[in-house]
Amino acid sequence: MINNDRAAAIHEAGHALVGYVVGHHIERAFIGEDMEGVVPAGIAEGGVALRLVGDWRHAVFVGVAGWCAEEVAFPEIKADRGQDGEFCHEVLRQAGFSECHIEALVDWASTVVREQISKRRLTLEAVADWLNRYRDIDAETLDALIQAQATT
Repeated sequence: MINNDRAAAIHEAGHALVGYVVGHHIERAFIGEDMEGVVPAGIAEGGVALRLVGDWRHAVFVGVAGWCAEEVAFPEIKADRGQDGEFCHEVLRQAGFSECHIEALVDWASTVVREQISKRRLTLEAVADWLNRYRDIDAETLDALIQAQATT
């Protein structure tokens, strides 16, 4: 049985880690009362997805990262795409892709991100451990955790 707090921590750690890897500064990641939350730097709530990271690929990579992290950490599950899936579809629509190509692009991004998260599993776990314990991580702490794992 999967612990919901741990799953939420893994999910948000995935978003934060992939945001960091694609070069987008994550200001804060947290587990709120609704069990979710990553705050990209400089983006107000409801900001346009393509402004999030400037490139549709990066936006989709960050978007799929939550469920990909869950699937890496809990291989026995098939994670629900939910709002993150809707976000990815909207990014791709805004980028001009037709509906017939969107699901294939989301699947492609999921494969790429799952592979990258698997390579960074210890970093994912370290960020998730922090989130599980403190429910919140700022940019400075996220950077320190990622850098510490990179040197081990």
